[in-house]
Amino acid sequence: MARPVFFLVSQDGEPVQLNNEMAPKTVEASRAAHQGLWRIGDEMGFPVTNFPHVQVVEELASMWKSTVGDERRTVGLHSHPWKDKLLGYEGPLSSPHWGGLTEDEQIRLLKWARQKILDKTGILVHDFRSGNFSTNKSIHKTLAAAGFTGSSCSAPGHDKKDTFSSWPNAEPYPYWGNEGDPFRKGTLRLVEFPQSMDLSKIANVNGYPRHPDLTPDIAWPDFGFPYKETMNNSLDQQLEAGNPFLYFSSLTHNHVDYSNDQEPQSVRIREIFETAKEVCAERGFKLVPVTLTQAKRYYEEICPYAGAPE
Repeated sequence: MARPVFFLVSQDGEPVQLNNEMAPKTVEASRAAHQGLWRIGDEMGFPVTNFPHVQVVEELASMWKSTVGDERRTVGLHSHPWKDKLLGYEGPLSSPHWGGLTEDEQIRLLKWARQKILDKTGILVHDFRSGNFSTNKSIHKTLAAAGFTGSSCSAPGHDKKDTFSSWPNAEPYPYWGNEGDPFRKGTLRLVEFPQSMDLSKIANVNGYPRHPDLTPDIAWPDFGFPYKETMNNSLDQQLEAGNPFLYFSSLTHNHVDYSNDQEPQSVRIREIFETAKEVCAERGFKLVPVTLTQAKRYYEEICPYAGAPE
């Protein structure tokens, strides 16, 4: 039987009200971005994991309600503390970024956001992505304490100290979360899914060093990093490291008009999906596109939870 390679595509949802370059201009543009990516995913066989801000859930509540029971899409939580503060959160925040918050501040904000989404849609979210991949030693511990079972907060190789988003030596493959060190495997019943990338190369894109990855938001092939090379190198590195759970992941945002097939990111995400199929077929692997909800189930089958140490 061919060994599986799991593919996770996710979309962060930024709130319209902030009117910045990473946010859609209108609520309808936000809707088109999300539903457009769902359409592309449906056409090509890739379910979508959504990480909307609380405010995006409020803007498009009926759309998110429509995802309930649909295996093709799941809803998690995305958050930048400073954005939540601007748009209604009244609790104390000692930093604009997740990595600068205390444990108590993190838990209070997580519970507030989770309850807001539940009240608006009836959806109890279990998965989380921090804005800018910002974190500190408490993040997995506080996520678990707030009821989360999945996270995608890490981007190995990123080094943005100003936003507490420095992951130069982080665990590069999916792992059980760590109570006191988010960079290393641990025993928390929470699965962390890093961004997949080519660890053998470093690029300085958007002003900071990072490994080439599979986001369509950056035209990686134009910088000399074709998707096929990134995928093959990533697979080689995972196999050499003995990673039991082979995977690819691709991250995008809701400022992209995925309803327009001519949009550069629309073209690139299709190329990424086709390339993943091609790479797996050529190498004898079975490509398995998943949501994070599905991926957690597969992960526990392949890497059974051993429980907390005695």
